Amino acid sequence: MNIVLSGFGAVGQAAARVLMNKEKEWKHTYGVHIKITAVLDRSGVVVHSDGLDPEQLLHTKAETGRVDDGSLPPRNVDQLWADSQADIFIDAAETNTLTGGSGLPLMQSALKHGVDVVCVSKGALAFAWDDLHELAEASGRSIKYSGASAAALPTVDTALYSLAGAEVHTIEGLLNGTSNMIATRVAAENITLQEAWEIAKKEGKAEADPSEDIGGKDTALKMYFLTKACLAAEVTWKSIAVRGLDQLSDAEWKQAEQGKTKWKLVGKAHKTAKGTTVSVEPRLLTTEHPFFHVDGAEKAVLFSTDTMGRVLVSGGASSPEGAAAAAWKDVIHLARERA
Repeated sequence: MNIVLSGFGAVGQAAARVLMNKEKEWKHTYGVHIKITAVLDRSGVVVHSDGLDPEQLLHTKAETGRVDDGSLPPRNVDQLWADSQADIFIDAAETNTLTGGSGLPLMQSALKHGVDVVCVSKGALAFAWDDLHELAEASGRSIKYSGASAAALPTVDTALYSLAGAEVHTIEGLLNGTSNMIATRVAAENITLQEAWEIAKKEGKAEADPSEDIGGKDTALKMYFLTKACLAAEVTWKSIAVRGLDQLSDAEWKQAEQGKTKWKLVGKAHKTAKGTTVSVEPRLLTTEHPFFHVDGAEKAVLFSTDTMGRVLVSGGASSPEGAAAAAWKDVIHLARERA
């Protein structure tokens, strides 16, 4: 499978490292041969239909700050798919929910050219979910987004595969590892939210914009994807009611009792005959709730169904490597489906 990778920042470079270490194992285990045949980012484009060496890509980026090797880039996007002999496009570029970012036109072009799409970036899906999925259906291609919907935590796959045949009516998600880590630290170390966020920022674990993590935006985006994929609901991500951890008052934080209750930033989607409601808000959970026991940077999702009861999935690395591994999981599934 020939891969075109857009974005060579933290996740894109992690994708190269994971492929470098796992490609032989994947070929032996799954019978699929995966190679990167093009990489593009703000610095340039590099294409080789025979495959690019992940180690060399990483070295070039580290030494020069660029991905290209000085060769002439494709004349246009159409030429990119032809020159790379692309099978799958991975969008790992920076998320832009206002315009869909650079990923949106690339995804549209990929689908029109018969190239499957794997998303790590959330921007294009948030901006144009319905249009992109209609285009994919018309083109006979697929869009997968494990890396965008909670990185290494298997959310969509659990609902669509492991719960096939059951009706999912409620989804609860503890989907942002950074906000969970910060909330855990506030409780354990008796410090303020601002202090905990600043520590996470210094550790390189928090976004520069606090609205992404503790403000609830990232959780809202992931809940939107889960709601669209698993509940087939007519919602937009902007319609989701969001209250972040940063909107809790000091008095509310003090309501948590050591060992009895904890504040968690929880997304919830509930489907009834009257429609679907989606929200993100801090919830003071007791020990009876499964999320009470999920601490640090761990994440979790809880599906409630008609015939299979409640199903909890927790864990999953909250890191560039975790997101990259989730993207490669999608690639492996696509490769096996297309075989």
